[in-house]
Amino acid sequence: MIGAAGGEAAISNWELKFRHPGHVIGQHLTTTIQQAPELFADTVDELGRLIAAGVYLP
Repeated sequence: MIGAAGGEAAISNWELKFRHPGHVIGQHLTTTIQQAPELFADTVDELGRLIAAGVYLP
């Protein structure tokens, strides 16, 4: 996700934690670009592939 979420949540925190467990790793965009430009480029490339495949809608 780039940006901040807004609006009402469709599911509760309880449901997120116990019914739909997942692991989210965040990164600070500016720091990543400055300190690991190759990681940023790989991330943008992967995002482009996901958009092209219709997996992630822009």
